[in-house]
Amino acid sequence: MKMKSIQFLLAMLGFTTALHADETMNPTISPQPEQVEMAEQPKTIKAETTPLDVELELTAGGTTTLADLMQENKAILVDFWATWCGPCIESIPGLKHKAEILAPQGVAVVAINIEKDGKNKAEKMRIKRQITFPWLVDNKRFYADYFQVESIPRAILISSEGEVLFNGHPEDTKALQLALNKLGIKL
Repeated sequence: MKMKSIQFLLAMLGFTTALHADETMNPTISPQPEQVEMAEQPKTIKAETTPLDVELELTAGGTTTLADLMQENKAILVDFWATWCGPCIESIPGLKHKAEILAPQGVAVVAINIEKDGKNKAEKMRIKRQITFPWLVDNKRFYADYFQVESIPRAILISSEGEVLFNGHPEDTKALQLALNKLGIKL
C-alpha cells in the first residue's frame, strides 16, 4: 500500500502522523487532539537559548527571521506543517482564524513548512488557501529539530523574550489559551 493511501486511511480514522527526519510516516501514530486529554503544561525553553535570528525562506520569495516577524509584537505563534499532512491541511482554516484574532492583540502568526524542497508546493497551498500571513519554509528543519517537532501539525507560541509558552497541537485551544493568558491575550 502506498504511503499516501496509508496516510489518508489514518487521517480518516482520526490520527495524526509522526514525522521522521527522512519525512516518512511512523506507523505508531498518535490520536487527534479530541481523543486525548488536553491542556498539559507546555515545556518551557529558557529565553536566552531560543534563537530567533535564523533565516527562513518566504514561499513568495525572499528571506526573513522570526525576530523580524516578531517586531513590536508580544509573541509569535509558529505553526509547523507539510503539504502531505492531511490534519495539517484541515487545520489551515483554524490557523487563519487565529491569525485574525491574535494579530490585532500583538501576536504574529506564521506557518513553517518542513518538507525538503517544499517551497513550490507550500506556495501553491498559500495561494489556494488565500493565506495573508507569513508562509515560510524550513528545508533544513532547523526549528523543527530545535523545538523537537516529532509530529505535525504542531504550534509553538514564543514570547518576545524568546520563551516558549506553548508547544502542542494547534487545535488544543485550551492549553494555548492558558499560555496566552500570561500575555493578557484572549483567543
